[in-house]
Amino acid sequence: FLPFLKQTATAALNNEGTVAIPPPRLVVVSSMSGKLPVPLLASYSASKHAVAAYASCLRMELAVFGISVTTVFPSFHLTPLLTACSPEVERVWGNLSDEKRAEYGTACMVSVKKAAAQFMTDWAWDAQRVTDALVQAASSAASPPSELIVGADARYGLQLLRYLPPALSEGIVYKWITWSMVPPAGAPAC
Repeated sequence: FLPFLKQTATAALNNEGTVAIPPPRLVVVSSMSGKLPVPLLASYSASKHAVAAYASCLRMELAVFGISVTTVFPSFHLTPLLTACSPEVERVWGNLSDEKRAEYGTACMVSVKKAAAQFMTDWAWDAQRVTDALVQAASSAASPPSELIVGADARYGLQLLRYLPPALSEGIVYKWITWSMVPPAGAPAC
């Protein structure tokens, strides 16, 4: 697709204002987990950090060709990831050895399921907001931003956490996500 985007960028630059051809752009979806790690979602957070870094590199490398790259960072939205969370906890729990189940304890597993359910009900925004932001970023006549934060919690809360020292921001996020969770039965008391 890069040759096509370069060709479109050349056409837009040669246009000299007579016909409105918007410059080409890529819209890459990451997650606020790509900026601020989330406990219990380590692999998800790591993959979204990688997506964000890849999009940043593309933005720098493609700018010389007149191609813009926007990275979209949604916060918690009601998506299949969230709706599959509780059944996935059950599946993983069912596949654990008796020794591992004893190490974590049933109370811990039940509290993880409860936290997953809270993501789906209490904290998740309507996914249509993300779709609308993607359409706007891809089709707007105006130059799109380099990064687009979707969700008021991300825009006004999570963004601010990024400016705190890591020990403080991670402590706040950990308490926010895990406040109702029961620690693993085998964890040492802190």
